Amino acid sequence: MKTTDQRPAPIVFMWTLHAGYDGIITLIHRSSAWLTARGHQVLILCRDGIMVTELEKTGATVVVLSRFEMSHTLHTPEEFFGMLLRLKAKLPEGARPNFITFDPTGLYICDQLALITHGKAFFYLPHPSILDRVPTALIKKLDAMGRLFSVNQGCLEAVRVKTGLELKRAHLLPVPVDPPAASLPRTRGRKILSVSRLAPDKRYTLALVRLMPALRTKVPDATLEIVGEGPLQRELAVEIEAQKAGGYVSMVGKVPPSQLPTHYEGCAVHVGMGTTAVLAAMYGRPSIVAFIDEQEPRTPGLLQDQPGYNFGERLPPVDTVPLLYALEELLTQPEQAREAGERGRAYVLANFTLEKTLPRLLLATAEADDGDLLVERDYLTDPPASRAHRWVITRHHLVQLLRTNEQAYHLVRRGWLVRRRALETLRNWRKGHSGG
Repeated sequence: MKTTDQRPAPIVFMWTLHAGYDGIITLIHRSSAWLTARGHQVLILCRDGIMVTELEKTGATVVVLSRFEMSHTLHTPEEFFGMLLRLKAKLPEGARPNFITFDPTGLYICDQLALITHGKAFFYLPHPSILDRVPTALIKKLDAMGRLFSVNQGCLEAVRVKTGLELKRAHLLPVPVDPPAASLPRTRGRKILSVSRLAPDKRYTLALVRLMPALRTKVPDATLEIVGEGPLQRELAVEIEAQKAGGYVSMVGKVPPSQLPTHYEGCAVHVGMGTTAVLAAMYGRPSIVAFIDEQEPRTPGLLQDQPGYNFGERLPPVDTVPLLYALEELLTQPEQAREAGERGRAYVLANFTLEKTLPRLLLATAEADDGDLLVERDYLTDPPASRAHRWVITRHHLVQLLRTNEQAYHLVRRGWLVRRRALETLRNWRKGHSGG
């Protein structure tokens, strides 16, 4: 899809979570730098405090939205439309952007933005648990229009099982990474690294802390470094104290993407899932995959041995081994660890580089069908309160009005506080444009 001046269509990323470190932020960060260097305008819509300075260095335009703005129910229609118009003003006149988001609330807002800019909204499945918030009708429509993406086969399989859909047009687009230009330093010491957004579904970090005393009986100089922040931090701190592990387990907190290479290069082995598992392998470190939503100390094994770009989502059948055994083996057998790291790096360079994944993303956006996504009353599986729900439906009609007749839209918007008059104006306008 081209803009009116034949430049590539702008790419708009939207991420609504507030997090110190997250694989999705890394995906957006790496992709934005690659896209802007090739002439694409990139707009990033994100929550306040999400590494804005780092994202701006990519050449993208970053718009910070508050939690209030990112909700589809908390604000009045006037505030909602004011936000849409503010975001629309950031895009070139006549552009038909591709909006890519990773959660249902972001998809709703992106679909409204796509309506008024004649663009397209896409949904990138971040993990299977998101299905609890996305109705089958919407997944079906996303797939039918070629608007559904996933970074791994585990997510797509979970969708197929839950919905019974075949997902013939869904795209499997691996996490894009940017390989380091310099040669990699040799592993020193026996530090285990775990990088993640410390959300409740990343409880494998608790398993790591709990097994460290047993591991140190076999590998006395083993240490653990946990990078990231989130709701699980307090529980981790309590567990570290309970295990009396403060001398060899450290919590680093938030780390900007530009500083992450130092942590990956400084470890002997990484334990994690998602983007961080790929990044660790890219730096030549053995990358042990951890399961999402589980705190049992077990693992399906090294990243390069998983089918279908599986980063920790369940892709049955999966054989597992004790995490303690896997760590002991890699920390005490340096030659085996080195060979595992080299195989992992070769696997990532063959499948996950920016040059391999982003052209596929651009092709997918160009080939996707035009049209609106909104499945009105079934849009959210957890519908808001009745009055707010009416706002959702009426807002969609108003956005259609803005798209077609901006003058009529402003008449409706100004009359919103006199609700009856506003709805009457809207009904009359729709009747006049529907032929009945």
